[in-house]
Amino acid sequence: AIETRLKNDILQEAARYGSVVLTHNEVTTAKSGEGAILPTWTAVDHNNVKTSKELWEYMKVEGWNVDYHRIPISPDRPIEDNYLDAYLRVIRDTDPLKTSLVFSCGMGAVRTTFAMVAASLVRRKQLIALGMPDPYAGQLPQISSTSSSSSVVSTPSHPQTEARILLALEQANKQQDLNK
Repeated sequence: AIETRLKNDILQEAARYGSVVLTHNEVTTAKSGEGAILPTWTAVDHNNVKTSKELWEYMKVEGWNVDYHRIPISPDRPIEDNYLDAYLRVIRDTDPLKTSLVFSCGMGAVRTTFAMVAASLVRRKQLIALGMPDPYAGQLPQISSTSSSSSVVSTPSHPQTEARILLALEQANKQQDLNK
């Protein structure tokens, strides 16, 4: 894949320049938060140049409870329904109380935003299915007692919540259009 090609390119460049590659670091000032971009020679070898998949696999070996899933989405193509289906396949069997999700598209804009919004919608459904309150509700759910002394949680419909979700999706689509 492209990640492996990039890794190999970095290692080949390092071999030509004595195990270093030219990178650029931003040195910020405390006052403005902005700073100069400085060229820096960075030492690299097979141990510290990893693809995303290799990094997550390394973390798993080190004892972290992580799994890696790659859903490639080209930045120059519109986001389609099948991408949502792909995210759903990965997320639906996770425990929303014990699992964290990490998304990265390389640019951190449209595709990452889309994935995060999709995950939030799936997680919301998972939490409500577990009888937990709607995490996007403007108010706490109404709890009523029944004669068998058990509690029933009913999550009322919240037009404001639905409007916020629709707004987030609309903003992701607008951002995607701007990045074409």
